[in-house]
Amino acid sequence: MKFQRQIAVVYTIPDTFNKVNDMRELGFLEHEIYIFSKNIRELQSLKKYTEINIHQSGDLLDMFKATITGSNLYEVSLHRFQFSEEELRHYGELIRKGAFFIIAQHEYPVEKQPTTYKFSKLS
Repeated sequence: MKFQRQIAVVYTIPDTFNKVNDMRELGFLEHEIYIFSKNIRELQSLKKYTEINIHQSGDLLDMFKATITGSNLYEVSLHRFQFSEEELRHYGELIRKGAFFIIAQHEYPVEKQPTTYKFSKLS
């Protein structure tokens, strides 16, 4: 099964907002968009007023997971997206360097997208 997904790596807040808007225009719902960063302070408005998933990489939970699994601190939060080990290292390193990692992924595989029914007007 293949999931529809978009990935972006940016370094500024305006670029982050632009990429999120681009993903919305591509048909991703807010709850299907995830942003990972070392510092989410500047993203509090998104976290408060939208359903976009914002995660501070390297927080206490990530530290705990990294200690238990022996994984890199900035990679542990990305494991749910089924990246290869090389991709995890690459994206984790970008987050460590201060990037905003944005991923949008539909909830359903392409082959199992929910069917939308159109109702015809009754005469």
